[in-house]
Amino acid sequence: RDRLAGEGAGLRLPDVARTLQRGRTALPYRLAFVAVDTAGAVAALTAHLDGRGTEQRVLTGRVPRAPHPA
Repeated sequence: RDRLAGEGAGLRLPDVARTLQRGRTALPYRLAFVAVDTAGAVAALTAHLDGRGTEQRVLTGRVPRAPHPA
């Protein structure tokens, strides 16, 4: 969130999403929200961090480990 709010404010949201999807190892915890731009993403992430995720329709969850790798 801090990077998106600062030096990443001019980044295109699809580019950020692609980097997050491909540029790191998947973790079992998930956070999802809908945003049309980086400002919307920052607002959703801030709401989640402040405990107000439901206001921005931020969803969280955990993906169970598969017994066998795919």
